[in-house]
This record gives sequence, structure tokens and C-alpha cells, in this order.
Amino acid sequence: MRKGLMAGVIGAAAIAAVSLAPSASADSAYDNYRYIQGLNNNGIYIINTNVAINTGHNICTNLENGATAYDEQQRVYNNNPALAWRGAYNWVSVATQYNCPQFNYLVYAPENY
Repeated sequence: MRKGLMAGVIGAAAIAAVSLAPSASADSAYDNYRYIQGLNNNGIYIINTNVAINTGHNICTNLENGATAYDEQQRVYNNNPALAWRGAYNWVSVATQYNCPQFNYLVYAPENY
């Protein structure tokens, strides 16, 4: 009986250790912090962090669903005209860099950038 109890305690400790380990997802607080810092470093100063984080994740979701980087730049520009086209490009670029790097190759600066 005692051996079974110890095995159960060790098993529970192992499960707890795995569940407490930090995840490597793009949703982690550190990744979100780096993304916001990336926006700030590109002259995009955020008032509402949650909206900015959701925008970055939406950009990636839209790219996964077939949108082009140009479509996303246009959407960001239309929702934030004060950014101008350069700011919209920077936003999409930073979003892909920190949230979905597999789409970095889609983001390019237009000729009039």
C-alpha cells in the first residue's frame, strides 16, 4: 500500500511540474511584451495594449486564412489613418516578426515607402 501511495504522489508531482512549465506559445506575456516594444521602437505608441495585442494576433490569423500582407497593411491603415502607410507597414511587419514569423516573407515595403 505504501509503494502505491508514493507512486501516486510522485506521479502527481510530475504532472504538476509539467503543467507549471512555461509555454512557448505566441500568447505568452513575454512575447506580447516584445511585440509591444517592437511597435514602440517603430514609432507606434500604444494607448490600449489589449487592442494592440489582438490586432497583432488578428493579422496573423488573417494571413493564415489567405490574406496578403498588403490586405493587412490596408486594414491597419484604414483603422488608423494617423499612422500613414509607413506605420501600417511597420505594424504588420512587427506583428509577423513576433507573432507569426512564418509569414515574414510576405511583408515588403512598397516602392513609395
